Amino acid sequence: GAGFRLLARMKRLRGSVLNPFGYHGEARLHRDLLAWYEAALDRIATAYAPEREADCTAILAAPMEIRGYGPVRVQAAQKVRAATDAALDRLN
Repeated sequence: GAGFRLLARMKRLRGSVLNPFGYHGEARLHRDLLAWYEAALDRIATAYAPEREADCTAILAAPMEIRGYGPVRVQAAQKVRAATDAALDRLN
């Protein structure tokens, strides 16, 4: 009904400062993870070498391990980021 039409019109607010749900903890976590992963992709693009393939592959697969909601997702993100940051350090 009318509620869904309103939600559909509000879709334009996603990603903007006017998004009423954009300041929720999980929304901030999602944005932070996206920025972190994009930086990791940039690092792989500049540091890739065949002898580093295993670390690069692990970094590329990292988002697949971040699952769940609420505290489960936060804990998974912390674990995956720590392991991935270690792999990124090995690319130096």
